[in-house]
Amino acid sequence: MSDKNINSISVTDICKTADINRGTFYAHFVDVADCMNHMEKKLLMNFFLYLRMINKLIL
Repeated sequence: MSDKNINSISVTDICKTADINRGTFYAHFVDVADCMNHMEKKLLMNFFLYLRMINKLIL
């Protein structure tokens, strides 16, 4: 999937890659954009948490 544009990734692509069924996907996300938004938020949350941890070590 890394070779695909985000706009061309389908729920089926995600489900095959994650080895889950579509029902499981839709139990957590509305669509591909919702899934991507969730992953972006999680990534940023972890990144800022890491920065705070580093900042505490430095100060």
